[in-house]
Amino acid sequence: MDKAGNFIGWLHVDGLNLSVALVEQALSKVHFTAERSPYYKALVAAEEGAKQRKEKVWSHHEEAPAEEVTPVLEEKERSANYKPVFVTEITDELHFYVQDVETGPLSPLATSLIMDQH
Repeated sequence: MDKAGNFIGWLHVDGLNLSVALVEQALSKVHFTAERSPYYKALVAAEEGAKQRKEKVWSHHEEAPAEEVTPVLEEKERSANYKPVFVTEITDELHFYVQDVETGPLSPLATSLIMDQH
């Protein structure tokens, strides 16, 4: 039984799998859960045949146009690009502000603090 209370199983009559026979005769469609079944290949082959014949449940079926696949370029691995900064303020909301040490003119006090650390 599935989660909705439907019975799931295989019915064989005189060696004939009725699920495959129903799909072959275009009276049924293959459900995605059949992928885990030992009869999946037979079901898919039967369904393809019924689609091509455009019978019964497949009489109004139109194949979806093939989607164009665009190759995805492999992204480069991220690399860190560390820069020396001077933290100028940290707020109560944990926002912080910095000044780039290499490009920004630092105050004489900030410059002396940085030089003291080296």
